[in-house]
Amino acid sequence: MTVVQSLSITVPGLDIIKSEYSTCPDFGIIFQEILDGHRRDHVEFVIRDGYLFRGSHLCFPRTSLRDFLVWEMHSSGLANHLGHDKTIALVDDRFYWPSLKRDVARIVSQCRTCHLAKATKQNTGNLLKCVVGNKLGNWDLFLPMAEFAYNNSIHRTTGKSPFMIVHDISPRQLIDLAPLPLESRTSKFATNFATHMHDLHTEVRRQIALSNDNYKLAANVHRRPLEFGEGDFVMVCICPARFPSHSVKKLHARAIGPFRVLKRLGSNAYLFDLPADLTISPVLNVSDLYPYRGTFEPPIISSDVSAGPASSPLPCIPPVAANHVDQVEQIVDDHLVTSTQGGCRQFLVRWHGRSSTEDTWILESEVRGLASSLLEDYLQHHSPESSSFQPGKNDGEVVKDLRTYVRRKFRKDN
Repeated sequence: MTVVQSLSITVPGLDIIKSEYSTCPDFGIIFQEILDGHRRDHVEFVIRDGYLFRGSHLCFPRTSLRDFLVWEMHSSGLANHLGHDKTIALVDDRFYWPSLKRDVARIVSQCRTCHLAKATKQNTGNLLKCVVGNKLGNWDLFLPMAEFAYNNSIHRTTGKSPFMIVHDISPRQLIDLAPLPLESRTSKFATNFATHMHDLHTEVRRQIALSNDNYKLAANVHRRPLEFGEGDFVMVCICPARFPSHSVKKLHARAIGPFRVLKRLGSNAYLFDLPADLTISPVLNVSDLYPYRGTFEPPIISSDVSAGPASSPLPCIPPVAANHVDQVEQIVDDHLVTSTQGGCRQFLVRWHGRSSTEDTWILESEVRGLASSLLEDYLQHHSPESSSFQPGKNDGEVVKDLRTYVRRKFRKDN
């Protein structure tokens, strides 16, 4: 007797959209006409297992689940805040609704995490900042997710993701567990595969050449300088030199804010309402500013789609500590660091409220500025010249046997 087992995969909570098609302003008429057998005017649409598809793209009805879907595709562990262009490409590759690009751009522009990590150029460092958030001590555990997000994102120059260029297929994500129609795949024979890869690389080279021409054209266009009015909120870029000397500068947010403009002092200077505990001047140059267009809350699911299995909560936006100064709790150890220019003494300190895994080696001058009393107490008990005898005993009571060694001279034979 042969036992046949069948496994099926479903996405919990996705069945809710089946009941929304009939009342959806975007797909209501199309969905009903296909059910009635009048598909002649909508040949590109098909209903499969209760879902409406446009080709291989799942049609998503107009509900607050759209915002939740875009937020998950933008900020989940395998996406990691890759900007509105790459988020649009990820969503557009799997889903369809008439205003998809406009809705995705609106939601991504409100992401506060992207505003905090934004710098003059987008690079892998910004990607790692968004992934790590406020868990700076465990940044190495997030490298696999950052690597997957980067390789799965569509690059502007090539128009394809690194996964697609190398393997000719995009990796499956959690959202891909929805029942999609079967798609034709390339032949497995070596000849057809070689022809396909040759055509693919030709297209990549053409896209690179076209992108370079667009960059050259854009570089010759004079852009309008940024201007802000009183009451506008902007983000302030912070250079690494302004961070505390013992902090992890590479993973700090490159911008703080938003802050409100109090007054314009000229064509390129503005006065801001900065917190009193910040050590920077309230007058800032326009080159260190960029507008803040976001909100302070992520999108939420409205009550009209609350039925069905519970969905996972939205990711928390990491808090930003404004100029927090760590306090030294204990001096653990010290050593001498030598170099060709001389040497210096460093101390291993433990910070207040942190574990021993975050102990840091800092210079003696830094310790003296942060905890001079702890340094004096440490030097008193750990000085190299301190006595090795117990308290109450005199070092002079013990007479040590001193020996003098003289180098032997050998007579040279003639």
